[in-house]
Amino acid sequence: MTYLEIHAIGGSILQTVRDTRKATEDEILAYSKEIMDSMLKHGATTAEAKSGYGLNVESEAKCLNVIRKLNGRHPVDIVSTFLGAHAFPPECDGRPQDYVNLVIETMIPRIADLQLAEFCDVACERGFFGPQQSKAILQARRYY
Repeated sequence: MTYLEIHAIGGSILQTVRDTRKATEDEILAYSKEIMDSMLKHGATTAEAKSGYGLNVESEAKCLNVIRKLNGRHPVDIVSTFLGAHAFPPECDGRPQDYVNLVIETMIPRIADLQLAEFCDVACERGFFGPQQSKAILQARRYY
């Protein structure tokens, strides 16, 4: 199956979104530390870590806050990227523009106010965010 086919039946990122939303910040931090420990063991000194697995304001901020904490506690330097536009969450099924508006009007300003991410990214690909939506999201980030 293709990634898009797996996504359409609720697999891939949608399962991760459900798990991320349920997880506590401490649980995500412990899991992430194990990954960073493994990366360090294999010689990595810098890594990019992206959100994009909560797809709502609270969970995206939770993930980015974990990245900030881990960066302060771990020898691997971590660069944070907000990827709230990774996929459309289940609650916005059939209403993609509502989610794009949420990312632009609520998520980006909140993440910027909290200074949780250095960069912003978008999953611009068939079945996810189109070129115009991606451009609007990335342009919105420029103002914060």
